[in-house]
Amino acid sequence: MNISKVERNSIVLGLRMVMIMCITLFTTRFVLRGLGVEDYGLYNVVMGIVNLCTVLNTALTNGMQRFYNVALGHKDQNEVKEVFVTGMWIHIALAAAFIVVAEIIGVPYIEQVMVVPEGRMNAVRWIFQFGLAGIAFIIIGTPYMAGVIAHEKMGWYAVVTVTEAALKLGIAMAMVRCSADRLIVYGGCLMGVRLLSSAMYAAYCKLKFGEEVKFEGRANRELTKKMLSFSGWNLFETSARMVKIQGLTMAINLGFKVVVNAARGVVLQVEMAIAAIADSVVIAGRPQVIQLFAEGKKHEAIKLARRIAMLMAGVLTAMVVPLWIGAEWILKLWLADGFMEEAVVIMRVAIVTMAFDKLSSPMTMLVHASGKMMWYNIVSGVTNLGVLTAAIVGIVCGSDYEGVYWIACGMTAMGVAVLWIVERKVINYDRKE
Repeated sequence: MNISKVERNSIVLGLRMVMIMCITLFTTRFVLRGLGVEDYGLYNVVMGIVNLCTVLNTALTNGMQRFYNVALGHKDQNEVKEVFVTGMWIHIALAAAFIVVAEIIGVPYIEQVMVVPEGRMNAVRWIFQFGLAGIAFIIIGTPYMAGVIAHEKMGWYAVVTVTEAALKLGIAMAMVRCSADRLIVYGGCLMGVRLLSSAMYAAYCKLKFGEEVKFEGRANRELTKKMLSFSGWNLFETSARMVKIQGLTMAINLGFKVVVNAARGVVLQVEMAIAAIADSVVIAGRPQVIQLFAEGKKHEAIKLARRIAMLMAGVLTAMVVPLWIGAEWILKLWLADGFMEEAVVIMRVAIVTMAFDKLSSPMTMLVHASGKMMWYNIVSGVTNLGVLTAAIVGIVCGSDYEGVYWIACGMTAMGVAVLWIVERKVINYDRKE
């Protein structure tokens, strides 16, 4: 167990996220200025629909990373190559299926349900299609990204993600001077950034790992079944989480003013930044935890997971407290002329909710390492759907947007407490461990 390497990688990834957060602060400001509150709100809703269709890829990605690290733990290069080839075939099939499913779900919602201002339907259709293409590029590039993370090459992972963030800032700044339909141009440029990001992962893997990531031959049927079986249990939890996030966005779109939806879009940027910094700790430690389990060193894996959980709690506290206290000042400085009072209230509640949610990440990592997914993911999925259900009930009963967020916060905290109990049963360890 190399704890110093985990801490070193956590620092690298933490610095990466600080850089990305700083870049994102300016990016959102320029996007709001370039697109305007109305178009920014539309983009947030449409891309939420696209992201809703990526839940299967998220489940398969977690599965592939696990099997990659298990193979590395077994120190079998043929097994590692088999995992890559099989995963690549699965993701190619997924990319094709994703386009079909997204078109079936997304187009009817946009055309018949979504609240779209007059004259903007064509732009919404364009950014939806650009979004689909961009996510398809990410899906196909996922096996290469999994290889980078499994080998703990966090430096290159940081380079790719910071480059991606910097390009998005450049695009946002250019939008201010763009004379064409800015919403369409913005969507098309982001699609190009996603293509470049996937290409950078692929190029690095081919250069550093050679034969290990050579895509040739057929998928291993037995391994395919195992990967899909593992991912199947993870799919329900991942789907429920995405449904919760996008379902709340859709509910706010239908139940409140457009400015509230735009405020949610701004706050989601902050939430995602907090989540990404917290996840940096998990990403840094996950490969070692899985390999320790694969080598039969359960006690060491639990010890490492506990240390990761303590580190994450400290990181979350260091982020949430200053953001809560300085929410209004930060948003005014960040958004300037695009400042919205609604965003202050939403941000304060949302960051606390996100902190509670992220506390379950080390538990999920440990369960993934054990491979005993069923009950934990079922309970996690049900608690996520419970958060959305409670929020919708609040809207129907006449609650304002602040009340809806507090309902979601309370339900999230209760869900994490339940998951802690389930995790101890699944892993089967006592306090002495």
